[in-house]
Amino acid sequence: MKVIKLKRNSVQKIGEFNSNQNGFIIISFIALVPFLLAGIFAFASVIQLSNIKTNLETKCLGVQNQSFHRQRQRLVKLLKLNPKASRLSLEKIQVKAKMAAALALGQLELLAILEIKLNKILIQQEKLDLEQRLILNQAQEEFVRSELSILKDLHRLQNQIIKRNPPLWILSFEKPNPGRPRLAVRANGTDIAPTYDLQVNFQNEQLWRIHWIMKIQSGLRMISFLKFNLEVNQECALTLQQNNEDFSIIAPDKS
Repeated sequence: MKVIKLKRNSVQKIGEFNSNQNGFIIISFIALVPFLLAGIFAFASVIQLSNIKTNLETKCLGVQNQSFHRQRQRLVKLLKLNPKASRLSLEKIQVKAKMAAALALGQLELLAILEIKLNKILIQQEKLDLEQRLILNQAQEEFVRSELSILKDLHRLQNQIIKRNPPLWILSFEKPNPGRPRLAVRANGTDIAPTYDLQVNFQNEQLWRIHWIMKIQSGLRMISFLKFNLEVNQECALTLQQNNEDFSIIAPDKS
């Protein structure tokens, strides 16, 4: 009889131990559920952010690249006018020197001929100056038009993302900071129809950068362990690099 009682007690204790162990496992699992949910939620948030970031930057860089392709052509065209600008400037200096000499010697007929020649040079310079200014104005208008297009597209795409976004996330965007680009050249001197050179440190001066901030926070504000706030800095940036007489479009060095 004692043996039977001992066996019964042992079985009862084993049952109680197994029951306690199962209960501990269940309680431990329940305790881990919030952390598992938070991990899944965080992973999904990272994937969502990565996709949004890629879409916005791709759109922005696409417009920048198209604009820089046209600006590169304008820049080449402007610099190719330099030999003509130099020649007209030199001819004007030479004619003015001859006019001064003719005036000193009282050679009025020669002076009249030289004045006609000077006027022809001035007319050519005025035409060249208009051509140069037209290129520069077109370049500036191109930058303004392209930047407005980028800001408009970003705003529309951001609104689409916000509308499509599941209620798990609350997305918002700070207004993009425009780069205010311009053609990075400088005129040599103040004379009409001057020659133009690239600005010093041209690659950095020509850099076109647009920056904005994407904010994301949990839409499940009632669940404390799923609350979070993130800010992601985004930008699209391109510039030009001189290659002999041409230019290539490149991304800036991020180092």
